[in-house]
Amino acid sequence: MLKILVENLEKELRLHRARSFLEEGFVGVRRFSRELIDLLKEHKALGPDEILELLNIDPAETELVKAINKQLEILEEYGLVEYSGRKWRWIG
Repeated sequence: MLKILVENLEKELRLHRARSFLEEGFVGVRRFSRELIDLLKEHKALGPDEILELLNIDPAETELVKAINKQLEILEEYGLVEYSGRKWRWIG
């Protein structure tokens, strides 16, 4: 039971941190996921499903998936990652 409670709290914390990427017209400072950036730097290239798996995000958690996708899009706009061949790659 304790394990389930910890997992639920971790999900809530992730969602709270992701909200800035989900809100339209957000004004303020966004904090990118350090886990996401570290994963991209450590691996040569990762597909979207691999990223979710390594971050322990269930694809059914649509809000978290949207937030990860938004972070990747913004990182791409900044020229830090690129999406090619169905995989994300760190170039920053």
